[in-house]
Amino acid sequence: MKEKIIKYIDNNKKWLFETLLEIISKDTINRLNSGNENNGQDLVENIFRKMNLKIDRFSPDEVKGLKKHPAYLAGRNYSNRDNIVGYIGNNSKKTIIFSSHIDTVPTENLNWTKSGPLSPKIIGDKIYGIGALDMKGGLAASIFALKTIIDLGIDIDGRVILESVIDEEFGGANGTLACITRGYEGDFAIIPEPTGMNICPVCISQKLFSIEIRGKVGVKMDSGSNENEPDNPIFLANKLINALLEYENYLNSLKHNHLFYKDQGKPIFFIASGIRSGVIEEDRLWTTPDILNLNLAVRNYPDGCETEELFDKKLYEFLFRDTLLNKKIKDGTITFNKHYRFFPGPRFNINSKKNKQYLNILIESGKDTTNKELKISGANFAGDLFMFNNFSSTPAVFFGPGGGNAHTADEFVYADDIVNLSKVFAYFVCRTICLQ
Repeated sequence: MKEKIIKYIDNNKKWLFETLLEIISKDTINRLNSGNENNGQDLVENIFRKMNLKIDRFSPDEVKGLKKHPAYLAGRNYSNRDNIVGYIGNNSKKTIIFSSHIDTVPTENLNWTKSGPLSPKIIGDKIYGIGALDMKGGLAASIFALKTIIDLGIDIDGRVILESVIDEEFGGANGTLACITRGYEGDFAIIPEPTGMNICPVCISQKLFSIEIRGKVGVKMDSGSNENEPDNPIFLANKLINALLEYENYLNSLKHNHLFYKDQGKPIFFIASGIRSGVIEEDRLWTTPDILNLNLAVRNYPDGCETEELFDKKLYEFLFRDTLLNKKIKDGTITFNKHYRFFPGPRFNINSKKNKQYLNILIESGKDTTNKELKISGANFAGDLFMFNNFSSTPAVFFGPGGGNAHTADEFVYADDIVNLSKVFAYFVCRTICLQ
């Protein structure tokens, strides 16, 4: 069976590449409170129909109880934004889930040089286009894996579920939660986020902040006054940023205490995405700004940060070691405002007999089909993994291809990785729920 799978995929990888190019070409941009995902979901549904899968197409708004779920992120608009679930077999025995998000980040104001964001190209061993890596490549590989099993006539003694979900970007995750709340559970799930072909049972915890630092316009002129110099938000921001970088370094110094991160060079890195203050004009050279805004993603390890309270406690305890920051945060001069949602550390039980069994089969499937040793590691980005591991009965891992330039111009995925991923996925399903 292994040889048949390898041969079929090698002989039919043109279908995989053409399908991925077509999926990339569809505008499925997530615009935070709206999105264009149905452009791609129409295509995915058509592919599922040609594979004779049973199909469930639904909006998150249709899912009973979703908006009352503690993990639901309110304020999103799901008009014309549907999840697509395709499945084969029955749930009387084991069920394997492949869950991918089809939405991408916006493409405006990016200087694409290798291809257009929606005009994908294969150049050498790379496939370029928006979402190629995050994560349409993984979606296409999971579809091709099941197509391989179906086309080879391999009997499935259980159920395989393919999910193409909406609204993952910008902290969404409601698309995945909608599938879980609708009842799509299984024995094991794979989310083919880009992990460089590493298996990641956990990912970092994360909180996105919009930080506001207030000051007072003007400068001190009266040398005889005892009045303090007005707070300059720019100088306070400098102090805060340095403290945050110290916190980042401190967290990285603890990596040896964390099983899935101890072998990584720098597992924790914060992301400062924007800063704004003052006016750059000649007539404003001699006055201070009244406010500074900073957008920042703060991260931590998954274990010990399973709740937002634990995450915040560790952050503020570190920052409060500085007397000035302690004062300015407590008196409201510096405020941390949460963006979107908090991403808790996923709870994956590595000591579970069942989880160990599935991880071992996944590793063996990689070795048998690609002659490569798949490594178990921790993902240094956040995503929907916590929805499965914290809010469902289905243990899940991130496991996907490598590539580069995610969320920016010239995003690409390695062509060989999505071919190999298809082989691993197909053989993993055969090893777990197929009649051999």
